[in-house]
Amino acid sequence: LIYLFCTCNRDIRQTSNYVNMPSNLVLLKPEEVPKDFICSICLAFPVDPCVIPCCNHVFCKDCIIDPRLNNSCPQCRKHNSRFNVKPLEDESPLLYRIYCSITVKCEHHAKGCAWTGSAPGYESHKNSCSYEDKEDFPYLEVIRLLEKAKKKIQKLEARNKDLKSKNENMTSRLSAAETTKEELESRYCRLEQENQEIRNIIEQPSMNFKGGYIYDRHSVAQLTKLICQNLENKPDSIDSNKIFDCVKNTFSDLQKNWNDNPQDLYIDVRMLLAVCCASTWFSTNQRNQINNMSEKKGWG
Repeated sequence: LIYLFCTCNRDIRQTSNYVNMPSNLVLLKPEEVPKDFICSICLAFPVDPCVIPCCNHVFCKDCIIDPRLNNSCPQCRKHNSRFNVKPLEDESPLLYRIYCSITVKCEHHAKGCAWTGSAPGYESHKNSCSYEDKEDFPYLEVIRLLEKAKKKIQKLEARNKDLKSKNENMTSRLSAAETTKEELESRYCRLEQENQEIRNIIEQPSMNFKGGYIYDRHSVAQLTKLICQNLENKPDSIDSNKIFDCVKNTFSDLQKNWNDNPQDLYIDVRMLLAVCCASTWFSTNQRNQINNMSEKKGWG
């Protein structure tokens, strides 16, 4: 279609006015038609009748709006702008009804078409007339296809413009999302760094003279707090085996029920064992021993 448009552009411009021009009307009884309904420019019965308000003369629309005409009525020479032309149907409904009552026949009546009817109904018949000679219009089909292609191109251009606008909007939103993602990743890194710093400054357990930790039955709450601070991430600087020894010793002191045991030792040891079971500090064997301690006291 694009190739045809390019190669036939000159011919299409020359024939487009002809194709868009209404078909010639053939009067069934021309002798009965009032002369006032005959266009004095083309001397034909008008298909699209227009009237000049100042003198009420009737012409074909394509004839009277011809830019080559002077600003005067071609019939009586009264001054009138070619833009001051009204459709007969709007200016004089009565004359238009008379116009519609005039019977016309198909221009192919000589070929056998028997259609007759009013002038306004002829265009509809012409589009479906089986006697229409397509060879009389060598560019008609090309023009129709080009017009159809033009409309499709216009729709595609409009859709493309809409999609382009949506794409720009999505690109802007994606850019904003990327910026937000980078900000969140930066904040996450800062939080991780802060958490690491917090883990590094956790209170380190003191050592006794035997090389173990000093946690005993009098400092069970402090031992529980130490494990809770890093329940699933034991600091590398803390020895879980020494922590386990402290847990066993405090449980043993509870079992022996020394007279100088702290008043809340029972509750503190129970809390300590529960925290140890929830942590990841100990080996499987150590966890089993902690569970056995809880079961001995009925805490399991």
